[in-house]
Amino acid sequence: NYANIGSIKKNRGDIDSAMYYYKLSMECNKRAGSTTGIGLCHTYFGEIAEIQGNYTKAIQEYRKAYDTLAVAGDDWHTLEPLLASARLNLECNNVEWAKGLIEIAYERATSIQSLEHQVEALRIKALIAEAEGNTPEALTCTKEANMLNDSILTQDKLMEMQKMRINYEHERSSKDLAVLQGKYEYEREHKLMYLVMGLMAL
Repeated sequence: NYANIGSIKKNRGDIDSAMYYYKLSMECNKRAGSTTGIGLCHTYFGEIAEIQGNYTKAIQEYRKAYDTLAVAGDDWHTLEPLLASARLNLECNNVEWAKGLIEIAYERATSIQSLEHQVEALRIKALIAEAEGNTPEALTCTKEANMLNDSILTQDKLMEMQKMRINYEHERSSKDLAVLQGKYEYEREHKLMYLVMGLMAL
């Protein structure tokens, strides 16, 4: 909950408050012995440092996050600090470091079939190739990223269509149920009325 509040504060631009709540989250995770929680907090600290323009500290925090989450065996959450570290190293002209990190990130994203992370990894790979003057590689990576992104959008549209169909079926079932309920109430009231009239006649 502290981490969620911190994220809200960060998204609203209240960086100091965000850091305050992230630190509270870190304290709770340490008391709970949650390795994943501790690793995530280092990722949050890295994001704050990056927003503040302190790239050296951001890279350090992302490295701590990766090391901690790797120990926890959490492949999914290791991708965020990996991708962020690759991006920042590239911005700091540490191209070789960026290349090494992005290869690990892309391989891991592919192994766990995370299309969103694959797209981001490919786009960073394209930027690295461009920085090295390898235009054909940059274009290839960009094309692959766009194709994967289109696939994600297609899946999202299919899910939305399925959701709409389910809602339609649910609404239709609710209407049918309401009609049946109305008929039942009508018949029940008439049976009751005939019963009362019969009793009065007796």
